[in-house]
This record gives sequence, C-alpha cells and structure tokens, in this order.
Amino acid sequence: DRSLQFHTAHGPLREVELLHDQLLEAFATRHLEPREVVVMVPDIERFAPAIAAVFGRFAPGHPRHVPWGLADRRDRGRHALLRALDALLQVRERRWAGSELRDLLGTPAVAARLGLDEGGVEQLAEWMAGAGLRWGLHEAQRAALGLQAAGAVGSGRFALDRLLMGYATGALPPEAEPPGGIDPWPEVAGLESALAGVLAQWLQTIDAWWAEAAEPRPPQAWLPRLRALLTAMFSATDDRERTLLAVLDEALQAWVAACDAAGFAEPVSLELVREAWLDGVDEAGGGRFRAGGVTFCTLLPLRAIPFRWVCLLGMNDGEYPRPASRSDFDLMADPALARPGDRSRRDDDRQLMLDALLAARDRLHVSWSAHAARDNQPQPPSVLVQQLRDHVRALWGEDALKALTVAHPLQPFSRAYDEEGGDERLFTYASEWRALHEPVAALPAPPALAPVNPRSVLTLRQLADFVRSPVGAFFRERLRADLRLRDDEADDDEPFTDQGLEGWQWRDELLRSLRPWMQNEGAVAPAADQAARARHVVARLRREGRLPWGGPGEAVADSLVTALVPGLQEWGRRWAAGHAPDDERLELPLIHGLRLDPGVLAWRIGPDGQTELLDIGASRLTAGKVNATKKKPSADKLVAGWLQQLVLAAAGRPARLCAIGADAVVLAQPIELDTARQQLAVLVDAWRDGVDGEEPWPTVLATGLAFLAEADLGKVFNTGEHRRGDDQDVHLVRLYPSLEALIQAPHFASASRLLYTPLQEWLATLHIEPLAGAAPAEDDGEDGEGSDD
Repeated sequence: DRSLQFHTAHGPLREVELLHDQLLEAFATRHLEPREVVVMVPDIERFAPAIAAVFGRFAPGHPRHVPWGLADRRDRGRHALLRALDALLQVRERRWAGSELRDLLGTPAVAARLGLDEGGVEQLAEWMAGAGLRWGLHEAQRAALGLQAAGAVGSGRFALDRLLMGYATGALPPEAEPPGGIDPWPEVAGLESALAGVLAQWLQTIDAWWAEAAEPRPPQAWLPRLRALLTAMFSATDDRERTLLAVLDEALQAWVAACDAAGFAEPVSLELVREAWLDGVDEAGGGRFRAGGVTFCTLLPLRAIPFRWVCLLGMNDGEYPRPASRSDFDLMADPALARPGDRSRRDDDRQLMLDALLAARDRLHVSWSAHAARDNQPQPPSVLVQQLRDHVRALWGEDALKALTVAHPLQPFSRAYDEEGGDERLFTYASEWRALHEPVAALPAPPALAPVNPRSVLTLRQLADFVRSPVGAFFRERLRADLRLRDDEADDDEPFTDQGLEGWQWRDELLRSLRPWMQNEGAVAPAADQAARARHVVARLRREGRLPWGGPGEAVADSLVTALVPGLQEWGRRWAAGHAPDDERLELPLIHGLRLDPGVLAWRIGPDGQTELLDIGASRLTAGKVNATKKKPSADKLVAGWLQQLVLAAAGRPARLCAIGADAVVLAQPIELDTARQQLAVLVDAWRDGVDGEEPWPTVLATGLAFLAEADLGKVFNTGEHRRGDDQDVHLVRLYPSLEALIQAPHFASASRLLYTPLQEWLATLHIEPLAGAAPAEDDGEDGEGSDD
C-alpha cells in the first residue's frame, strides 16, 4: 500500500527535488494529472525559491516539465518596485548602507524616473563607491539613529560633495589644500558629468522624504505625501509595474477610506502606515489558488479540499506546528487566563494536519529534513508527523512503518539512485547525473596553444611575478586567465584598523605619493618637515574617508605617520649623501632579443663614487621571529630589488642595493656585468619557456628555495596559523593541489635549481641592518612570509 509515504531529505531543495521525481513517476504510470496534486508547506516564502528552481527549470514541451502555480506569496518581497518602496517607507529606521542606496538606484522603475540606462546606473555606482560612500544619508540622519559620532564622512552627501567638487576643480596637486576641506573625486568629467546632477537631484529627493517621514500624521494627511513619493521616485517600465502602481494607489485609498469609515483621524507613524498599506497590496496579489497545474500553497483553513495527491513538505519539528508570536497584551496566550473556546495556533495547525490527511484520495506524501545538510546531524520531524508514524507503528508494526519511509541521500547525483540491487524506491529522472557513474572514456588530447606574438619588451614587474610564481604567470600571461577571486561586493562598513592588507595598501600608497618629494627637496628637509609632510598626506586619506573615522581615525593617522617617518628619514639621509650622475641615461641591453624595461629606478652616485640603487616599500623585508638573534631576508619582498640590480649591472651601471622596508634596511653588494647578463639570459629563457611555451614550470618561490636549502617543504607549502603558504596560490594548486603533486612533477627539481639558485646565492650575501626608529613588528611565524601585500 503506497497511499501513505514518508520521505526524509536534507533541506528544502532536496525535498522539492524528490517530490519532482515522485510526480514524474506518478504522471507516467498512474494516470495522475498535475491539477489533481496540491503541495502544502508551513512557510511558502521559504520554499518558493526551491520550487521555482526545480519546477521552473524546464520549459513547456520538455519531457520533465510539470505545470505548476504558487499561491499565498506576498508581492512585497518579489518585485523590485515593491522592495524599493518598502525600503523608502523605512527611511527613518534604516542605516542606509552604500549597497542599499546603489540597489535602490538600480531598481528599473527608479532608474526610469531619473532617465538612467544600465550604463548610467553602473557609472553612478562606481562613482559613489570611489568617492567614499559607506553608509548613511548625511550627518543629521546618522544623528537621528544615535550615531552622530560618525560625523559626515562616508555618507551619501559626503560622496556627492566630493563628486561635485571634482567636477568643479579636477585633480588638485598633492601639496594643495582642498577648498572647504572637501577633497575632490576627479573622475567626473566630460559628457558623463551630467550624471552627477542626476545623482544630486535624486539624493535631494530622498533627503526631503526623510525629513517628511519623521512626523506622525493622520491618514488623510499621509495620502497626498505618499502619492507624491510614488510620483517622484518611480516610473513604470512595463505593464506589470503599471499594474503595481495602480494597485498601490488603490490599496492606499482603501486604507484611508477604511480609516474615514471608522472615524479614525489620530496621527500615526510611517511604520504603521507601511504595514497597513503594503499588507493591502499583499492581499490584492498573493497568487491564485488552483490556477492550473500542481498547486503550491501554505497550510491554511479551508484549503484541504479533496485532491488525489496531497503533499506536505517542510514538516520539521519547530516549524510545524508553527510557532506563534506572543504580545504582552495578549491575555489569551497566558495559560492562567485561557478559557475554553480561545483560539490556539497550535490547535489550528493540528486540525489543518488532520484536514490534509482526510483530503488525500490516493496518496498522502509527507517529507521533512531528517538530517542537516552541513553536518548530517539528525533532525526530528514535526510532533504531528511523529504521532502519525506512532499510530502506523501501533496498527501495522515497525516493518510497515519502515516500508513506508524512504530515506534519500544528500545529493541528487548520489550513486544510490543508479546502483543495481539497491533500494527500488530510490529513483530519479535527472538523467544528466547518470554520466557521472559511467566509465570515463579516454579524453582527447587538448589542442595546442596558439603561438604567441613575438615580444620586444619585458617589464621587470612581469619577470618578478614569474620568479615568484611561474604557474601564476603562465595562467595570466599565456592563458589570459586570472583565477584570483575579486571581491565585487560593496564595502558598507568603515575601516577600524590599519592592520592587514588595507593597512599595507595605505602605507604603500603614502610612500608612492611621498617619493617624488623625497627625491627633490624632501631629502634635505629636516626630520620635522618630513614628519609634517607625512602628516599632510595622511590627512588627505582621512578627508577622503578611507581611514577610520572619529577618534579611532586620529589614532590610526598617528600610527601611519609613526610607521612612515623612520623609512623616510633613512631614505632622505642616503639620498642626500649622494648626487645625480652626469649622464642618467641607461643603455638597456638586449637579452636574447628582449629589451628589459625596469620602470623608474631611483639611483645615485654615492659619496665613494659607487652607484647606489635605493628602494623603499611598506612591507617587512625580513622573516623570522621578532626575538630571533638573526633574521633572514624575505625573498618574496626582495625579488624586485634583485632584478633591478641585475638590469643596472647589465646596463653597465653595477650598483649596490639599499632596500628600506618597514622593519629593516637590506644592503647588497654590486653584481658584476658578466654575471648579471648571464643570469638575466637564464631568466629570459626561463620566461620564454615557462610563459610563452606549452606548459608552466612546476615550481614556486618559497617551496623552491626550501628545496634548494633542503629544508622542511611542508612548513613552507602548507599554510600555518600565522603564516601564508604556497598552497594559497590558486593557480599553483589548480595544477598541483598538494605538496606531493608538486614535488613529483617531472621538472620540479630542475626548474627550481635553474630559477632559484642565483637568487639563493644572492640572498646569502645580503647584509641586514635594523631600521632606526621602526616599531617592533608582531611575530608572523618562523618563515615570516606575511600576507599583507
């Protein structure tokens, strides 16, 4: 007897998937029609996405298409226009994150009102993010939420002021004071600058509505203001939106008419208006019951009309009977005051369960999530389902209950659906998964890569990236594929600390902006002037809203200045001690037909007449524990300096290197001309074979150096508690997912020796001096390869 079926799954999506298979089987073998099936769930909003994903996947005419319809859904959360209106009606309560403002601007009806196309919306979103929008409309709106300490930085008006100032002034020189203390965002120019005016008008409309929404008003006084809001913010783009706007107007009039009929003229807040208005819209929509096909609906009274199949999904403990919210003034919810005849939500749901059971003519299908999808922990069914199962067990025994219960696997592609001799009750019509369990035929050889165009110039940055990760360079340069994830989500929260990647980016940007000044008058300026200049550029970051706000921002600004000054003073002392060469031109050599472009090099003639190459950066140049008696140089941070030395030497300018980092000064003796050209020739050949060739070189910097030093490769390859290992290189692990796979690659040893032996020998000759005045850094692990940059 299959008139009663229990199915256990792992979450709502799997419940809907197995129901889809059960219905397909019934339609094919039992002469059942879709209109004879009703599916009821405790919460239709929770199941609606899964229903649309499974039943909406197949178009009419497809063998697996099942006609279906949804009832009882609220329109409020389904349509972009209603979601935007819902947000505007909460204008006084919302924090207004930057992503919320951008989503509101991107609503089709809002964009149509402003005359924006998709490109204009994207441009304004990019401008607002670049101008520093994080959250909030303006300072007054933050103060209304009790967040006045945040000030105006990072708000919508702050970003708009920067956009308009950028249109008016363009980019300012680094030493200039911004007009009115507003740093311009200089991207607003040309024909697209009119978009800034559109944005200003739109934000002004929201600000005016925010001010109006503060005062409670009688229903009749809300009517013209809410109609004006609809007119000012929305313009229909299709028939569906025109219908929605008409329904909104009718629901608003109906609510006001009901208040008039009841003689209610008391002032009410916008929060109550929102619920009354949008509830009327939800009632007007909702979806028709039995609109054709399989009917999906929620468990409601008078819904249990006879159907051949009645399916109950989501019957989990704690979800059905549905928990009832209790108000303090609800006396019927107090057991001590309860009287016979008082309504009970729990008793109502018990009756609905019994009605559904009696409504089923051929089959009652009951399913629940018996196991958690994340950790497979068992989850009990609803107490009503458990009582039904206990009743079956009492009447027909445990074997009958087991025969009625089907436990489904976690995934729809499980082998259990295709095993011969397995449970015949497990089946699926998802034939696309069957290929996973069939023998895999030999794959054809991949097509050869297209030949590359001959290169004439190779930058040192490209070469340095290749030395650090040959596999990553192959993906980016040869395949034009970058597997590193990019965070496209809007940053809605202000920064709070200068640690981590963001802190390193600030320090690096500040050093790059200070470097031209330090190569001129800054090198001979007193230490107090250098510190003042550092404070000036840090203040610019604060005005742009990129540093923490308020009191924490002052502490971070002082910390940044403190971190920058020792390196600037060391740079200034060494730069001022030398002088510019008589001829600053570099005759860059051709290395096997390639001209190496080193970029901008800072080099001088030292007091002893020796050429000196200076470099300064925000990273730590040493690795190892802070308390270690002897630190080792960080190879990853010094690759660029090594290559610069090689190019200068190959150009006939052998130079000693002075690299200034956040923690130390690293000194390297000049490299001889013949040695430099020989090593560059090896690197260029390696580049051509490992990037322009057919396959990448199977090695990576830290692991390759550890291999040459006969060190523990696991400590370098695998990420530790305070250390980032080579297993974080997404391109490397795509081809070599483990250390064993990498070291067993055919050319790992030869590639590591050829590429890293010269670098290893150079690292052994370095002299490390502590940077005077530098603050001690935190311990970042034994190998010290930090992840800040």
